[in-house]
Amino acid sequence: MKDKKLNHLKFYSPPVLWMAFIFFMSTDTFSFSKTSSIIIPVLEYIFPFFSADTVEGLHHALRKAGHFTEYAILSLLWFRAVNKGFARWNFYHAFLSFTITSIYAFTDEYHQSFIEDRSSSILDVLLDSSGALTSQLALWLHHLRSKVI
Repeated sequence: MKDKKLNHLKFYSPPVLWMAFIFFMSTDTFSFSKTSSIIIPVLEYIFPFFSADTVEGLHHALRKAGHFTEYAILSLLWFRAVNKGFARWNFYHAFLSFTITSIYAFTDEYHQSFIEDRSSSILDVLLDSSGALTSQLALWLHHLRSKVI
């Protein structure tokens, strides 16, 4: 019985901890205005020849890439949890992982709607879900490739 509990903890702790990380990233601490005070000067230093609009656009793109990546990772972690590893691929587990991740993306955007310096957007939910879907497609393609080789 103890081994089963440890096994559950081993597989389910990573996605739950990652969700807590995403929740923390969705607070005012990581709002556009707060991250711009750090990221924009770094971008201006790296790319001194870029215009202010280009730097701001790059900052925006980096934030959106962060959304995509956070949820791609979360979807992989949920697949690992419900599948008890990556040894085999299973459509049901891939679909379940994508669904859990997409629902969390929706609740995270809802959470952001209550934070003064954050905004909530259905487009962000779609971006987050596309990260989740992309990671599941990558797993599936890896599975197909490993069967051929």
